Formats: sequence, structure tokens, C-alpha cells
Amino acid sequence: MAMMLGQLKEATDELLEVTAEASALSRTEVEAEALLLLGDIDQRQGRKSEAEERLLEAERLAVLTGDARLQVRVAFVLSTYRSDFESQHEQAIETLRSAIAIAEEIDDSALVGEGHLRVAAILMSLDFAAAEPELRRALEVAADLGSHRLEAEAMSWLGIVTYFRGDPAEGERLCLQARTWYERTGDTFFQVQN
Repeated sequence: MAMMLGQLKEATDELLEVTAEASALSRTEVEAEALLLLGDIDQRQGRKSEAEERLLEAERLAVLTGDARLQVRVAFVLSTYRSDFESQHEQAIETLRSAIAIAEEIDDSALVGEGHLRVAAILMSLDFAAAEPELRRALEVAADLGSHRLEAEAMSWLGIVTYFRGDPAEGERLCLQARTWYERTGDTFFQVQN
């Protein structure tokens, strides 16, 4: 909960305790989950070596658990790390596509949608045209799920892509639609970004 409130120091302290206790109790899935969250915090705060160490260990443990959903989530965060810190964009996208395929196999549409957003996020820094199909696929998944949060995020990014690809009026329309959905979800973080 502390992480969701932006209290990352408190969240880190709690997750370190969870990691130690889970390791002592041989609760591999809990340890992997805690390491995943710690690695995500490290990554967001620019702590490259800590993020890498924790995410690689989370990946190793997630494989041991056999939990496909956990493996997909670790792959998502590890791909972001590889793209952001190591500029391994193509490898990150390939890993994301493999993780999306696993999410489809286990019929987890929320992870499928998130995966397409993550691919689009990498592509937006490289090639707006290539990002657009990923965003449209995320929108399809969001509509099937009935998720206004996912729809809003994909729509706002699609608005940006559309704007910078030469259609500012349509880009603005898409961003206004995204704002309407953000207001319904109450997600102020993305409202500000949009």
C-alpha cells in the first residue's frame, strides 16, 4: 500500500522485510514478488545495479515457481529495465512479445493489454508509426475487458502518436476522450500526464 501512495522508502523497507522472511520460510513465490516490486522501485529511482540484481533474482525465482503470471510480470519490468538502462530496445520488445504470448495462453487479458502498452512505450521513443498498432491492440483488449483505465492510457498515448504523426486535431480529440476516461477512473497520475 505504501508504494501506491508514493511512499517508496516505507515500501522498500517493508518489501525488504518480506523478502527476508519469505526466503527464511522458503516461500519462493512471495520472495519473487517482493524482489520484483523492489526492482521496480529501484529502476524508477535510477538505481541500476540494485534493480538489475533484484530483477534477475526475481526472474530466477519466478521460473522456479512455475507461476506463468508472475513470470510475465517479471518479464515486463525486466524489459523496461533493459530498454531504459541498457538501450536493448529490440531485445526488450522481443521479451515483451514472448510474455504477451504467455499471457494470451493463460487467458490473462489485463496482462496482454499491459504488454502491448509496454511495447508501445518503447516504440514511442523510436518510431511513432510502429507504436500505433500496439496502442490500437491495447485499446481492443481494454474494450473487451471494459477497462477505462487501460483505455485511457492507450488512448492518451495514441493521441500523442497521432498528433506527432501530423494530425493534431485528431490527436487532441483522442486526448480529450482519454481525459474523460481518466476522470471516470479517478486516476490523477495519468490525468496529469494526459
